[in-house]
Amino acid sequence: QLESQASLDASALEEMMHELESAQKELLDQKNIAEDDRKKWRDQSEREEDEEWHKKAQQYEAEVGEMREKVIEAEKRLEVDMARHDQEVMVLRDECEMLHVNLKKSQID
Repeated sequence: QLESQASLDASALEEMMHELESAQKELLDQKNIAEDDRKKWRDQSEREEDEEWHKKAQQYEAEVGEMREKVIEAEKRLEVDMARHDQEVMVLRDECEMLHVNLKKSQID
């Protein structure tokens, strides 16, 4: 059960990483579209437009940064959870071994 929880945690992390990659691709596509639009309308208020696209690019970069931070936090939580699960599994194995030894002793007696 603990191993399946760790597997689920790993799956959730993989899904978050996939979402991050998808978001990065979408943001890159949006940036490319925005750059194409900027080229078409360059004759109109070039300075104002450049400032607007710069702000949008900064916003997109900030969003990607936030997503990266969330993935890093999730990875850290997963590592902690997996370490805890590993420790719990070791304790359970030790308990099982002790029960097995006690069972053998009781059968001998």
